[in-house]
Amino acid sequence: MVEFISAFVAGMLCFFTPCVFPVAIGFFGAISGINSKQIFSHNKKIHHKLEITTLLFVLGFSTAFSILGAGVFYVSDMFAKYADYINITAGIIVIIFGLHILRIIDLKFLDKDEHFNYRKIHSGYFGAFAIGFLFAIGWSPCIGPILASILAMAITKESALKASALLFTFSLGLGIPFIVISFFGNKAYSYFRHHSGFVKYSQKMIGLMLVGLGFYLILTVF
Repeated sequence: MVEFISAFVAGMLCFFTPCVFPVAIGFFGAISGINSKQIFSHNKKIHHKLEITTLLFVLGFSTAFSILGAGVFYVSDMFAKYADYINITAGIIVIIFGLHILRIIDLKFLDKDEHFNYRKIHSGYFGAFAIGFLFAIGWSPCIGPILASILAMAITKESALKASALLFTFSLGLGIPFIVISFFGNKAYSYFRHHSGFVKYSQKMIGLMLVGLGFYLILTVF
C-alpha cells in the first residue's frame, strides 16, 4: 500500500514540475486542436471537446505506463529466485534516483530530454490518445527519474497485474490535475497558478520521498 500511495503522490507532484506545469496549456491545445485563447472559452461545444480529448490523453499515457509496468515485471520474473536481491537492487536504484532529483548526485544521462514532435499528430480524439501514449514514452528530465523509480518498484511486485496497477496509480496522480483543469477551466488553472509556489519544491519533495521508499524496499527484505 505504501508504494501505491507514493506512486499516486509522485504522479501528482510530477504535474507541478517545471517540465509539465508551465506547458500544460500547450498540451491542451495539441490534443484538442483548440486555440490557446479559446481553451477556457464558455462555448459548451469547445469545452466538451476539451474534456473528452483530455480524458483520452490521460488514458493514452495511462495505457503506456501500465504496459511498461507489466513489461518490467515479466523481465524480472525470470529471476524470481533472486527476489531478495532484486528488492535490494531496486531499493538502491530508487535511492540513487532520489538523490539525483535532490541534486546531491548528478546523473547527466537522466537530464537528457527526448520527446516526440506532437505537432506531427493530428489533434482530435484518436490524436489525443496517441499523444498521451507518446507522452509516456518520451523522456523528460523531470519525469524520467521518477518513472524509472516507479518501474524499479514495479519489479518487486508479486504479479504483472500489481506491477501494472502501480504504474496506473502513478498515471492517475499525473492525470487528475489535467482532468480537473479541463473540466473546471480557467478557475482551476488560475487556482493552480496562484498556489503554485510549491512548484519549485515539488522535485525536492519527490526526491525525499524516493529516498525514503528506497530504504523501505531494502528493509522489507530483512
